[in-house]
Amino acid sequence: MALASAEYVPFCTCGAGGERELRLRGAAVDLLESERLEARRVVLLGVLHVEDEDASDFNGERGLYISTNAESVRDQDASALVLILRGVDLQQEPFWGSLLLLLSSHLFVARTGPLTSASFHTMAFLSDFLQIQVVDDGKPEDNALLLKEMVPRFTWAAIDLKQKDMEGCESPSKYFELKLTSPSSKHGFDVDAQMLMNGYLHSRDCIVLKSSSLQTPSGFAGPQAFTSQKILTHALESAQPKAFFGRYLNGALVLHLTRSVANVISARDSKLVLQRVVTNVLVNYWKRLVNS
Repeated sequence: MALASAEYVPFCTCGAGGERELRLRGAAVDLLESERLEARRVVLLGVLHVEDEDASDFNGERGLYISTNAESVRDQDASALVLILRGVDLQQEPFWGSLLLLLSSHLFVARTGPLTSASFHTMAFLSDFLQIQVVDDGKPEDNALLLKEMVPRFTWAAIDLKQKDMEGCESPSKYFELKLTSPSSKHGFDVDAQMLMNGYLHSRDCIVLKSSSLQTPSGFAGPQAFTSQKILTHALESAQPKAFFGRYLNGALVLHLTRSVANVISARDSKLVLQRVVTNVLVNYWKRLVNS
């Protein structure tokens, strides 16, 4: 499978240090504007590996990286690519998690061992994601429902989870449901994240990965979940292109949408109104096609 051995290039990143100016990078632009992907539907698979390198130890550009290889999605006339985060501290910059969640058709979170409430802290950025306004002048309760529809399919990838640790559950997914729906009695950020996951991750399951099956790509400090054949096979079994207000994204639209969303996110005081951004992207895209 081509994705398992793919290289990763900066897609939407910031420079080193405290800079927050998000930019699209040339290699990713060339990839998504290529003859193969520009007009083709694109399925983005997000993989967030919790045991990734410490953000403070990463010297490259921090942000979203994209696979240079794509995999055809059966029966969808689409190509799947993988998105990952590098050098990002989601506690300090949760907007990166929101951007990954917004773009992904399927999000995998990989973490080693049994589940506890503390395990779910990885998804604390959901509280940032919920600040997105989907439509102009929408009521808060309506906005929450619309945001729920924007949340991708979700899979918890438990690395080296043993049967004896699954508390009698017959499958990883049932174990995940048991732990997700049983928050700790102690209130805190972990429990808040757990409750948000339970409320907003409407399509969710769990798989088990063996650490011995993961590879260490060039430029990474250790084995990475996105090299797992099992993750990619699981994703491609039911991969669906993501629609924004009824319009599926192709390679060119992924670029334009990411650029526009990044511009709003990087301006700290700006509010992201998704419908407004998507409408502007589509209008400008069609103008570009007509004038070309």
